[in-house]
Amino acid sequence: MMAATLINITTQRFASEADMQLRDLRFAKHSDTYLPRLKKAGLIKWTVVRVWNTETKTTYKHIFEYENAESFHNCAPIWKEMSEIVFAGIDVKISADRGIVAEEYIL
Repeated sequence: MMAATLINITTQRFASEADMQLRDLRFAKHSDTYLPRLKKAGLIKWTVVRVWNTETKTTYKHIFEYENAESFHNCAPIWKEMSEIVFAGIDVKISADRGIVAEEYIL
């Protein structure tokens, strides 16, 4: 597998368990459409973590690993298109941090 050079960590805080479940259902329905396109555009790996060590149990952290900054930009329109379908009518706060891999340890 190619090593990622650009990482995006996105936090999604849902207003309710129902909003989170609706996101999950919609994503499951459309993932076969979007995942191959994201891979072709340069997304290497996507990890979804359900946060459990906070008061609110309706938070996801997404860790996206891209080949490079160009891959990230190539994926942006695909993410926008997917988000319009998956998050329509869902109460969620989304924030993202992006960076270049400075160190990586695979043990």
